[in-house]
Amino acid sequence: MIKKGLWVFIILLTVSCDRSKPEQEADTRKKDLPPSRINIEVDFPIKELEAGVNSVLKTQLLDATLPIGKEGDTLFLKIKKNAKLNLAVKGLTAYAAIPLEIEVAVKQKVMGISFSTQDSPVIFNGTATAKADFDINENWDLTLDCSWLGLELSSTPSIKVMGLKIDIEGLVNSQLEKNQDKISDAICTALNQTVDFRGMMTNVWADMQKPIRIAKKDFKLWLNIAPETLGAQLKSKNDTISFLTTLVSNFEISPIPSEKKPSTLPRKGLPEQNASYLLAYIDASFPFDIIAEIAELQLGRMPITVQGYQSVVKAVKISADKGNKIKIDLSLAGDYAGGITVIGKPHLSDDYILTVKDFKFKLSPEGELADAADWMLEEFIGSYIDQYLEFDLKKQINMLDSLANAGIAKEPLGDKINFALKVDKIQPYYLDVQKDRLSWVMLINGKLDIDLKQGIFKKH
Repeated sequence: MIKKGLWVFIILLTVSCDRSKPEQEADTRKKDLPPSRINIEVDFPIKELEAGVNSVLKTQLLDATLPIGKEGDTLFLKIKKNAKLNLAVKGLTAYAAIPLEIEVAVKQKVMGISFSTQDSPVIFNGTATAKADFDINENWDLTLDCSWLGLELSSTPSIKVMGLKIDIEGLVNSQLEKNQDKISDAICTALNQTVDFRGMMTNVWADMQKPIRIAKKDFKLWLNIAPETLGAQLKSKNDTISFLTTLVSNFEISPIPSEKKPSTLPRKGLPEQNASYLLAYIDASFPFDIIAEIAELQLGRMPITVQGYQSVVKAVKISADKGNKIKIDLSLAGDYAGGITVIGKPHLSDDYILTVKDFKFKLSPEGELADAADWMLEEFIGSYIDQYLEFDLKKQINMLDSLANAGIAKEPLGDKINFALKVDKIQPYYLDVQKDRLSWVMLINGKLDIDLKQGIFKKH
């Protein structure tokens, strides 16, 4: 049946579907199309960030020659990471615990005698803790405020000089206290090298504007996204970096991929609401020449049989007509040759049946059956026009979730995010017959969740 064929592509809306009926039929009056608004909570697991920091955090954190006590007395202090850093997030603060190996040597005078332990330094272990408060500025840079929390030693360090044991724990702690910023800054540097937040958002913004193919069987179908603004704010959440974003954008479904020049990432705004939601106006826009091309392929396979006579559709032309109507011109060959013109209004019922209603028609017959056109007219409409100008879209609407998720997963954007849609309601907004195309705008309510994929934060 061609009922399910010709208009299938009109409703492959990539932002999901409603399993219930729409609240109203599609209006055919022209309306202003507001931009869509999507609030999205984006999560990035802390373990991915922890792995990134460990990959870039330098092993040697401190190598210092420090004056102590009397003139000429010197402490040689080396601190390096000897195991992986452990990172935890609570609220908007990351807490780091760093296992350290500390190497200490001294050069000083004791009772007038100079000595040095540089050839036999004391080595012991400890765990340093630091924290980093983070935020996102207007340029989409991740800003960090790092501070030292302390050092816990695994043993009491001491040095033996001429048989005397010298406790140097206080000396080491005081020097670590003076140089704590160097260690905490090393953590912040590693975080900044790991999290190129602006670079990530720039790539996501650019990929969002690349046409996303969501159908390729029988015909190609694209989702074209034209984002306008993007707001974001970090959200307090344990064990993950979480931020709430508001995307204001226009969405179009079309058999023609967009060729518009991508816009650059705008300055960061603030989200509109502190919750996830989706309110999208999706414009399914289809040029008449493409609809006619598909119609020719589909209708040409279905011979018309009336009173034992048979004809086949050879060509289809579709155009706009007055009063928001469409005109369909069919050219036939066979026993009944000539033309058929149907003019009517597109109509979508509450059961997702798309039809042409209130239509008028005329025949331009040729050949031996030209004189029989009058008596064939009523039966022809009943057996063909009514049958093939009615399209059941319910099945396709129920496929929208899987089509959206599968389509985006195969595109560059899918390499960066996990994309999950949940729509609560879909309803027609309006049907608009334009000069060269038919637009069907649907209003979608629901929710969109996004998780950043592993590896999206790269070392630069």
